[in-house]
Amino acid sequence: MLAELEAEHGRVCIACTHLRWQSADTPEDQHLGCSQMRELLSYRREFASEDARWILAGDFNATPNSSVVNAARASGLSLGCELQRPWHTVNINGRKRKLDYLLYTRSSLRASPLSLPTLSTDTPMPSETHASDHLPVVVRFRFM
Repeated sequence: MLAELEAEHGRVCIACTHLRWQSADTPEDQHLGCSQMRELLSYRREFASEDARWILAGDFNATPNSSVVNAARASGLSLGCELQRPWHTVNINGRKRKLDYLLYTRSSLRASPLSLPTLSTDTPMPSETHASDHLPVVVRFRFM
């Protein structure tokens, strides 16, 4: 999904996605999630003017140092939760990981992430406490 909002301080474009998972050892040129990210980033260039601020959100099915996240960062987007700890958003088979993100245009927005609940290796997801198999990532953004 892509949305463009007009605000007092300028335009904000928001994209939300759910990328395909593939093993981290998949070569970058064959990685479907990385291809999907590059395609989304091409829409970013076509969709709005250069002065638009961007927020890119979703389940990237990729860890922070993956080719998927690195492609977004190479395009000029920053992790909205970079300083957030704990920051794991899923617990899959007893392994905590960060797969969910809010990336943004650092030059024109300021990010303030809210705290996430702490996950342990035995935290069931979904459960009565966590309605989804992913924790919601919450970041407040302010114009600079």
